Amino acid sequence: MPASLGIQTFKRIQRKSLWIMILLSVLYVLIFFYIEYTSNSRAIEEDKTLVRNQVVQAFQAETKRLVSFYSTRVQCHLAAPEALQAMKDKDHLAIYQSAKPKFDILNNKNPFITHMQFFAPDGTSLLRVHNEGVYGDNIAEKRPMVAYAMETQSSVSGFEEGLFGLVFRVIEPAFDKAGNYIGSLEFGFQPLYFEKVIKELFPDMKVGMVIPKNTLKIYQDSGRYETYKDYYVMGEDIEAIKPFIGSNHATKPTQTVDVEGRPYLLFSDVFLDNFEGNSFIQLLMLKDLTLIQDRFYTQLKETLFLGLLLLLLMWLASHFVLNYFMQNAANLHNQLAQSHTKLSAIFNASIDGIAVLDSEASFVDANPAFCHSLGYSVGQIKGLSLQKMVSDKHQQAVNDRIQALYSGSDVEKEEYCFVTQSNKTVLLEFSMVVLPEENHILMTSRDITLLRKQQKEIADYLSVVDKYVVTSKTDLQGRITYVSEAFSHISGFSKEELIGQTHSIVKHPGMPTSLYESMWQTITQGHSWHGDIKNRRKDGSSYWVSAVISPDFDEEGQIVGYKAIRQDITDKKRIQELSITDALTGLYNRRYYAERFNEVFNQRKREQLPFLFVLIDLDSFKVYNDTYGHPKGDEALALFSNALKASFQRNSDTLFRLGGEEFAAILHVDEETSVDGVLSRLHKKVADLKIVHEGNAVSEYLTISVGACLVKHYSAGLDQDLIYNKTDKALYRAKQKGRNQSVVEVI
Repeated sequence: MPASLGIQTFKRIQRKSLWIMILLSVLYVLIFFYIEYTSNSRAIEEDKTLVRNQVVQAFQAETKRLVSFYSTRVQCHLAAPEALQAMKDKDHLAIYQSAKPKFDILNNKNPFITHMQFFAPDGTSLLRVHNEGVYGDNIAEKRPMVAYAMETQSSVSGFEEGLFGLVFRVIEPAFDKAGNYIGSLEFGFQPLYFEKVIKELFPDMKVGMVIPKNTLKIYQDSGRYETYKDYYVMGEDIEAIKPFIGSNHATKPTQTVDVEGRPYLLFSDVFLDNFEGNSFIQLLMLKDLTLIQDRFYTQLKETLFLGLLLLLLMWLASHFVLNYFMQNAANLHNQLAQSHTKLSAIFNASIDGIAVLDSEASFVDANPAFCHSLGYSVGQIKGLSLQKMVSDKHQQAVNDRIQALYSGSDVEKEEYCFVTQSNKTVLLEFSMVVLPEENHILMTSRDITLLRKQQKEIADYLSVVDKYVVTSKTDLQGRITYVSEAFSHISGFSKEELIGQTHSIVKHPGMPTSLYESMWQTITQGHSWHGDIKNRRKDGSSYWVSAVISPDFDEEGQIVGYKAIRQDITDKKRIQELSITDALTGLYNRRYYAERFNEVFNQRKREQLPFLFVLIDLDSFKVYNDTYGHPKGDEALALFSNALKASFQRNSDTLFRLGGEEFAAILHVDEETSVDGVLSRLHKKVADLKIVHEGNAVSEYLTISVGACLVKHYSAGLDQDLIYNKTDKALYRAKQKGRNQSVVEVI
């Protein structure tokens, strides 16, 4: 603290500051109390709304459950053949004998179910189970709900009065086995059931049911319901709700009322509907709010106590802080001086340029880094104008930025070209802020000439990569987050179509699932995977790529996604494909047979799954060539190959022409597959070709003989040669048995 202030001056400042702190504390406490009061009041209103919503939602859910339950009971009764036949025959006694036991069971479980009635298709009563002596009257003429059910032949539920009073009814149609409408069945519940539902869900709720007298048209026995003013009233709590019947209270959905000196929440917007969805019975419900209001006042008392405690603590804290502040003022002054020295050192040692300009944008000071970037010394730069150092094309922009700065607008980082003392151009990134004490401008800068040059080179390189290298990136779920232009070009999909999709969008159905499983297992373990993949373009054509897929890691070594680089090897694969394909039939040739056989056999053996090998010969085909000539023979071979492909269309099936008229197939089957059925389908496909073969001893058309070997158990020594020999012998037996048939050998 400066000595010139004196001890008396210190005390005056301390007293004034303390009073200011106390006044601010009082204001804070008052604001705090007001906020708490408002918050608690709002919480009470929210509690009221929550209670109301819970009551309405629970009641509506129970009503839906009731309708669903008894609709199901109706349907179960109507499912009995004897019940349907009795209704169809309008046999009063049979209907009664079928329905009465079920009605008694339901009535015992729920005494509020008091009505069960059957209707004929024209709406007349077939039987009142609850009053079996009264039937034959036309109910549809008096009750619109019954008329609606008869007319629409559909389910309907809701409140409606009848000859025996006001009842909630569930009506279900009945149809015979031919789908003819034969009438309907109705269950009815007393209105007080819904009061029981509410009280079971909310035991502390007072409930009353109110019906305007003019609502009831058929049954007007006032002795059944208590009369109050122009209303019929039902329920256990009639006396409690009477003050609110027909009053202004009953027109407001939710409000707080006084009942016997206690606060209650009154609900008056809940209604029981008739079958047309119109409000029929008003429910007046009272919810005790005593606990909620007691909690409100308790929280206010706690808030007031907490506010006074905070006031005392803030007074003590203020007294302590002021003493501490004044005692350490001198120390802070010394620290500020030391900070100024440190800032000066930072100013001079900073690698970023720092400069101070006056209101005319002339340099007042600059650190060595700024001066060096423009080729000036500190002494030379002072007094020079900023605008004169900026290149001509950017001078107006710099002037605009300075004017915007003094007008109070925010000025973000800018990049402009400056001219050095040696007349060279450099690109500086700089920002400016006004120093309010002296109305000066503080400017920081960085020479980014080399950085922008490098960024342009990188951008050019990435552009080339994007255009010519097939690359992509995905997230952890395999969704594509980036694709190169080359990827888009080779796949035929636009970038917009690919982003957000998985690579299954280009997956070729001919690729085995095991390849992708192996790939995912490798990359999710943090390793790179490489291999050849056949993909499908948007137009349905295929292409091959040699791919390297690697995980992307973050700074902590966690996998955050995956990246892939691919090389188009379609031409290479096409050459390979031609080398293993039979030119005439398009099937694989004998060269590929041995490789594919061992590949599939070993895989099925590892998985312990059935393996099926098939040999096929065209019967008497040498005679066919001698009779019709080799061009016709080639045409027949091509047609048979198409039939072979049509018989085995799964991607896992592999078909071969081993030479001449000898063909083979490697098929994936399971335990449920009928091998005989598979081969019969092939025989039918060949028969459907109807290729005339007059030299065929077994048919006027071209036929085939088939030998097959089904491997179910993989014993030691079982290999390609053994399976081929067994299949060949099976083919030989098929020919011996007269050709045009199949023989299957099972191992």
